[in-house]
Amino acid sequence: MKKVFALMMASVIALSTPMAEVHAESNAYYDTKNDLYIPKGGEFKCEGFVYRVTKPITKKRCIGEVEITGFDADYDWGWNKGGYYHVSDLWPDEYYHIVGIADNAFKDNLNIRKFYTPRSLKYVGESAFEGCSNLKIFGSGSEKLSKIKSRAFYNCTSLKEFILYENALKHVGKDAFRNDKHKIKIQTYNMSTKHEARVKKLFKKAGAKKTYFKMDYYKKVKRDPCH
Repeated sequence: MKKVFALMMASVIALSTPMAEVHAESNAYYDTKNDLYIPKGGEFKCEGFVYRVTKPITKKRCIGEVEITGFDADYDWGWNKGGYYHVSDLWPDEYYHIVGIADNAFKDNLNIRKFYTPRSLKYVGESAFEGCSNLKIFGSGSEKLSKIKSRAFYNCTSLKEFILYENALKHVGKDAFRNDKHKIKIQTYNMSTKHEARVKKLFKKAGAKKTYFKMDYYKKVKRDPCH
């Protein structure tokens, strides 16, 4: 009888345990080595960053898409004394293209001084770098970066240089560069003078006080379509 009573009490306790507590004890991140088909919204860690799947891999889609949601809190960045961060392409090791930086991804981070993105990046999220007052250089290695959302670089008071490729940038959101104290050098590659004028207007409308351009032209290189 005592055993039956004990089993009944254990069942009651298990049923009354909040689901949130159960999830908290489980591993919140997927392992890309074992989990090939990570669902949309699923997250995994790689090389010091956390990624969220925005377009899953399927049997018909061999390469998925992810956005960066921030730093991996468990990763040892002790070797990085200069605040230099370079996000490397995940493909072909992880079968994903990095297409974006999520909203609020690095908000108020004071360790970042230089940040460079992979060439697959398409957007920088809302308030992604807001309050990163030590950020001096943001380098987009992407020929696809078309959108910088509102307040993305708001209050980045040390920002001095911004690197862009091609004629891809089409939208810069409200206050994306508001409260940035310095004149921003916009270093461009393969950008037309017509698009330069458009980018200048986009930055000004988004709050950038002053900008100047350094334009370099290189012959386009034919690239592997799988990269």
